[in-house]
Amino acid sequence: RAGHLLATDIPEYDVKFSPNQLHNDQDRYEVAEQLAAALKLSFNTVLERVVGDGAADTYQPITAPGKQRIPQNVMESIKHISGVDFDMFYQRAYPDGQLAAQVLGFTQEQIGQYGIERQYDDLLQGTPGYASSVLYLPDVIADPSQYTEAIPGADVYLTLNRAIQKVAEDELAAATETYGAPSGQVVIMNPRTGEILAMANYPTFDPNNFSEIAEEP
Repeated sequence: RAGHLLATDIPEYDVKFSPNQLHNDQDRYEVAEQLAAALKLSFNTVLERVVGDGAADTYQPITAPGKQRIPQNVMESIKHISGVDFDMFYQRAYPDGQLAAQVLGFTQEQIGQYGIERQYDDLLQGTPGYASSVLYLPDVIADPSQYTEAIPGADVYLTLNRAIQKVAEDELAAATETYGAPSGQVVIMNPRTGEILAMANYPTFDPNNFSEIAEEP
């Protein structure tokens, strides 16, 4: 409602490095120091990856693919380093954390699992694009012979009022704790239009960390 962002995609990056960009040990040590400091990794681990395995034209992973991805601001801080490159991925993020979590649901591997995310998954996903190119060694790529532009997913607007939703969740949590109730629900509706202004459930969770949700006994 009113364009307030409840769920979005943010870029994250795997870091890789081309050892053939450096030609002496001093350069390798300096790059390893910079990367280790920025990525909060062991210097020796990074140095080993910067040196590489002797294959001159291959990129070496600096961060563990899929497990140590870095945010945009860290990527910006190291992109100037010679030989550093990135693979970009998108991670679903919920800026308000627990707010309306039961309504929104969450995604797993970019697939909607519950709530709005699941109900409108096809609409939110969009259509991937692709390009087919011819590669001439070494590292010369011809113009794409086939290209299909990606179609972005749609935006979904809810009738929830952020301020009312926050108050409903806070009051519900306080009431259930005061009276020792195991759970509770609140729905607030505009009787003139039927719009749902708040839909709160307790207990709730943070969709940014859905793996931490405790299972019911």
